[in-house]
Amino acid sequence: MADKFLVRDYVAKKVGSQHLIPLLGAYDRIQPSDFGPLPQQFIVKANHGCSWNQIVLDKSQLDVGATVRRFNRLCRRRFGWKRAERHYNFIRPKVVIEQLLRDDGCGPPWEYNFFCFHGPNGFDWYYTILSPTDHGAWAIIGKDGRTLAAARLSDQELAAHARPSRFARMVEVAEALSSDFDFVRVNLYCVQDEVWFGELTCTPRAGYVKTTNQPLQQMRDAMWHLDAGNPRLYIPGNPMAA
Repeated sequence: MADKFLVRDYVAKKVGSQHLIPLLGAYDRIQPSDFGPLPQQFIVKANHGCSWNQIVLDKSQLDVGATVRRFNRLCRRRFGWKRAERHYNFIRPKVVIEQLLRDDGCGPPWEYNFFCFHGPNGFDWYYTILSPTDHGAWAIIGKDGRTLAAARLSDQELAAHARPSRFARMVEVAEALSSDFDFVRVNLYCVQDEVWFGELTCTPRAGYVKTTNQPLQQMRDAMWHLDAGNPRLYIPGNPMAA
């Protein structure tokens, strides 16, 4: 699920390939010649890490040599050692190039991160919205639409972006993509009335971020029922999963 290339197969089976950002190329190692057929705008990613990407807004201004060197070096690194996210170490490194999403054909889109839980009571969730231009601007919103926390977002921005046009479909996609897990974060975008898949995040912020927001903590604790008997998620009989 953490592999930004192989996860595409999982998404296609669960919700259909129409939610996948168009793939422009995938390489074990990238070469300068691979950039020739690409459009003017795209995004380059290393599939085996977090935030290992580069947005290209104008290919004619791109230092192709530097980009090739950077991503081929990343293919020799193991992100999992950095923050003890061991699952990244089992991913076969690739350089993945996708079409660049542009909201209304201009700026980057807002990101919607659905924190998804499946337990005895079924599907439960809350979500965050993140500004594409100010990475410190965000809001945490409950499924009832109540804002639980926010930073650097005006009331106008919240009203405009809290519930995009295809929000109901986004919730359906998040539920389907998270159905095999007691918890996973599903990152989505809504661009020009279409829902696009971003990634599945198994360990948001490496699992180390604490919250001092008591209502949020209580809500999350009530939602999360550890599926300790699921052999795909936990080692059977492991006392740490009890």
